[in-house]
Amino acid sequence: MESNINNISSIEILKKDYEKRRQKNCRFSKRSYARTLGISSGRLTEIFNGTAPLTPKRAIEIVPNLLLDPEEKNFFLRLVEREYDQKVDRRRKKQNFQKVLSQKEFSLIGDWEYFSILALLKLKNFKSDTTWIARKLNISEERTIEVLNGLLNWGYVTRDAHSGELIGNFKSLTTSNDIPSEIIKKANADCIYQALEKLETIHILERDISSITIPTDPLKLREAKLLIKDFKKSMTKILNGIEATEVYNLNIQLVPVTNLGV
Repeated sequence: MESNINNISSIEILKKDYEKRRQKNCRFSKRSYARTLGISSGRLTEIFNGTAPLTPKRAIEIVPNLLLDPEEKNFFLRLVEREYDQKVDRRRKKQNFQKVLSQKEFSLIGDWEYFSILALLKLKNFKSDTTWIARKLNISEERTIEVLNGLLNWGYVTRDAHSGELIGNFKSLTTSNDIPSEIIKKANADCIYQALEKLETIHILERDISSITIPTDPLKLREAKLLIKDFKKSMTKILNGIEATEVYNLNIQLVPVTNLGV
């Protein structure tokens, strides 16, 4: 079987294993097969459809239940590990550089859903499934499909031809200096409105909203903005990583309370 490593996938092995059982019992369903493997029927469907990865850890858990001889089981485990490593490598290569958005590009994807889906792609528990994405972001499935189609058509996301997995094409996105203020203000307003909503709906242990009122020397504002920029970078390093399972917004507002110049 070793010679067939480039001609068969781990999912195909699972599907063949399932069909063997169905040939013996035509009433043997995918739900029954999921129970045999020790996983949920929903997870099995996702694995079969390529919307959820078959990880090496999961493969170790299910391999004792497969109708394979010892050599075939070892082959299956090596194949899963190989496929998983290739998937991780592809994602890293796709996401190894930053893209600077032009005015036109930002106007197309300036709504919060676009950036949120791009962030979702990096979660370890991400599923390339519109229903899951819609539920995760609390938006309609129609809106999810609209946003995904935009990201795919404009080259921010690609879909793996074999697995159907969605992959982000850039490590991060930033804006150029020529974005009109009205477009930026709308994007900032969306983030602020979200924070107001979460103030009422999210437990204090799962969010942080605080403020401080400071007597300010306006000549120090430029220095303050640089500190804020550095702080955002530091916070990204702390929160971001391979174990990420949620998407958060970090909003920082430095605004005057007094009438300027009065």
